[in-house]
Amino acid sequence: MTDLKSVDTDELLEIIQELFGIELKEYCPDDEHYYYGVVVDGGIDEEQGGAECIEDVLDDSQQQQLNEYLASRGLVYP
Repeated sequence: MTDLKSVDTDELLEIIQELFGIELKEYCPDDEHYYYGVVVDGGIDEEQGGAECIEDVLDDSQQQQLNEYLASRGLVYP
């Protein structure tokens, strides 16, 4: 079995943009909690909402595709 390589948050965001054409960005609307939101026209799409976990911004099929992509390359996101 091969060793898994951990990807950091920036790498994961790049992979998501490459796979799905979705640009995600970290933002802090209340100076207390950090969220990931979808970038539209250079700003966060607050109507779509954000999530504290990157994976929660994606729908189920996108999460599955992302997991398969990472697994096929021996990558893991902690």
